Amino acid sequence: MKMLNIIFHKDFYSSSYSEDAAAVPGRMESIINYINDNTDYAIVTPSPAEVRDILAVHTQDRFDEVMSNQPLFHTAMLSAGGAIKASQYAMQGIPAFAAIRPPGHHAGIK
Repeated sequence: MKMLNIIFHKDFYSSSYSEDAAAVPGRMESIINYINDNTDYAIVTPSPAEVRDILAVHTQDRFDEVMSNQPLFHTAMLSAGGAIKASQYAMQGIPAFAAIRPPGHHAGIK
């Protein structure tokens, strides 16, 4: 079995930026505790996404709205960077999973 790359950043432990049920405290800890106990996984730390990456798929107004909440903005940029990193691995045929947050507007229906 190939090693699975888990995209994760310690800042994803924070849930103080959101009241979303998918951001409940302890969610990321339980995932990462399992991963840390399994040698088939490797943790890969993402870099924040570039502004141009976000604006390629979101409006300036949406970007500005998220940017107005600095704790959310910081974590959202890391999260987008993690999703990009996971997709880069996938395009190379390398197994990866992005354990990222905030769940944001891509995680469910409002």
